[in-house]
Parts: sequence; C-alpha cells; structure tokens
Amino acid sequence: MSAIPLINLQLSRNQEDLERLKKSKKELLESKHALAEKEHLCLHPALSASTWQGQLAKQFQTVRKNEPLESYKATEKQINTDLKLLDGKISQLTSENTQMEKAIQTEIVKMRKKEV
Repeated sequence: MSAIPLINLQLSRNQEDLERLKKSKKELLESKHALAEKEHLCLHPALSASTWQGQLAKQFQTVRKNEPLESYKATEKQINTDLKLLDGKISQLTSENTQMEKAIQTEIVKMRKKEV
C-alpha cells in the first residue's frame, strides 16, 4: 500500500497552516507599522506656557514620556519576538513540505519500478 495519500493529507494540512501563518505575519507587520506611526501621538498635545506649566507640568511630561513610550517599546519587542517565532514556524513547515514532496516523488518512482 502506498503512503502517498497520507503524505498528501499532511502536505495539505501543512499548506493550510502555512497560509494562515503567512497571513498572520502580514497582519502583525501591518500592526507593527501602524503602532510605529502612532508612537509620537503619546506625547501630544505638547505642553506650553499657554497651556500648562510649572512643576506639575514637568512631572506630567516626565511620566508621559516614560510610561507610554515604555509600553510602546515593550509592545514592539513582543511583536518582534512573535515575528521571529512566525518566521521559524514558516521555515519549518516549508522544509517539511519540501521533504514530503520528495517522499511522494520517491514513492511514485518505486511504484513505477514495480509496474515494469
């Protein structure tokens, strides 16, 4: 009995997983870019002598610069980690698919030799 149907089934599942992972990576990259574009907004509106000034304004400005920016940096770091994980899994599935395609070809060659 040939292993081709089982390998084809696994190949099909891997291909579906691969497509989902690629879509997820694309969406994650889009989110990363959107986050980067909006990072500057956490420091708006700017404080001026006509809006708010003094020691409390300085403290507020310090908190505003540190906390949101730290959150942005932490989020960016997590996104980068997730992108590396996605790339690793995509690479793994691609490699597995290549191996399965070779296994199918090997099975086909064996079947043809038996026919002769």
